[in-house]
Amino acid sequence: KIFYETWCVPGNMVISVSGDADQDAIIKMVSDKLMELKDSDLPKIEIPPPQPERSQGMTQIEMNKEESLLLVGYRTPGIQSEDRFPLEVLSSIVSGSDGRLNTMVRERSGLSYSLGCALSAGLDAGYLVFYIATTGEDLAPSKERLIEVLRSLRRNGVTASEIALAKKRIAGDTLSGMQTNGFVA
Repeated sequence: KIFYETWCVPGNMVISVSGDADQDAIIKMVSDKLMELKDSDLPKIEIPPPQPERSQGMTQIEMNKEESLLLVGYRTPGIQSEDRFPLEVLSSIVSGSDGRLNTMVRERSGLSYSLGCALSAGLDAGYLVFYIATTGEDLAPSKERLIEVLRSLRRNGVTASEIALAKKRIAGDTLSGMQTNGFVA
C-alpha cells in the first residue's frame, strides 16, 4: 500500500491511447478518474554512478554436454557515452564472416561453429562480450586464439579499411532494421 501511494500518483503516470478513439472523451474520462487520486511529490532518489571494475576473474561451469561456450566480457560505459560508437565499430570488426575472430578461430583453425562479439549498452553501464561456441576438446585452443585476437587488437589497433567496412556494415544493418514492423511501431 505504501509503494502504491508513493509511486502510483498522477504526476508519475503516462497514459497512451492508440487507434480510433474520441480524444475529447478519453481526456475527460482520464481526468475524471485521476481527480480521485491524490497527487504528491515523488521522493528524490540518488543513484551513485557505477564505479569501474578493475578486477579479473574466471568462472567455469562444468555441464554434461558436448558443446562448450567461451565468453570473455568487459564492462562498458552506458548508452549516453560517446565511447559507445567506437565500441560498436570494434564489435563489427571482430564479428561477422569477415571479422577477425572468424578469420582466426574458424577459418584458420576450424575450432568453432558460432562466434562473435556482442555489445549491450545500458543506461548506466553495459558490456562487450566475445563468444566462441565450440566442442569441449576445442575449448582450450579456442581460448588461445581468442586471446591472440584480443592481444592483437590491443597491440596493433585496427586499420582504416576495417573501420570503413565496419561503419558501412553498421549503417546497412541500421537501415535494414528500420524496415521491420517492430521499428515502425
